[in-house]
Amino acid sequence: MMNLPKITSTVHTYTTLEGEKILFAQFTGGQEKVLLEAKESGDDELIVQTVIDVLKSIVRKGNVEKLPTFEVENLLLRSRIVSVGSDVEVIIKDPDTEEKISINIDLSKAELTKSRPEKRILIGKAEDGGDEVYLNLKFPTFKDLADYKKVSEDAKIRLCLDSIQVGDNYTDISEVPDKELTEWLLTLEKSTLKKLGEFVQTIPRLELPLTYHLKDGTEKTITLKDFKDFFM
Repeated sequence: MMNLPKITSTVHTYTTLEGEKILFAQFTGGQEKVLLEAKESGDDELIVQTVIDVLKSIVRKGNVEKLPTFEVENLLLRSRIVSVGSDVEVIIKDPDTEEKISINIDLSKAELTKSRPEKRILIGKAEDGGDEVYLNLKFPTFKDLADYKKVSEDAKIRLCLDSIQVGDNYTDISEVPDKELTEWLLTLEKSTLKKLGEFVQTIPRLELPLTYHLKDGTEKTITLKDFKDFFM
């Protein structure tokens, strides 16, 4: 008897907002099972690690761990669509009446929000030399996701800090001790902190508006926008 053949995977392309081409294969039946088991566990850390492991195993070109949270969420969704399909039946619980409604949705209609926050903020001039000082920002990576969903707004801001630029010199935020960074952030003007907060609030995210009807005919609308909303 011959050995069972290995099947060549179909490869698809996902393009990030920055224009990077990610090549990925479809889920296998085993990988889909692992994802569903992680979802059913309700453990955020397990879900995040499972998603990373599965995507790393199907991505043929690209670094999943370095992608922003929203890119990984979108990549997971697109992988789900080409592997399983875009149509799915979900149970919606109305927040006002607690009535449960079963509806069919098309996941392919989910899109990233159009906001593109500025990733470089002028925060003033250095006392020594008068050079302009900039904060360079970044989007949190997917590895930050489990903690990012739980932490305070201040901690979310810290996850978005990439480097401090004074003239032509750069200081990598990851090299700055936590205590020193905390004390330095407290010296920033409120207008700068407001801009940092706005950056956090306008990071692109997946959204899918849904319309449904209650038993009495009332039309309601909700928007799926949390990562786990699309983890189907």
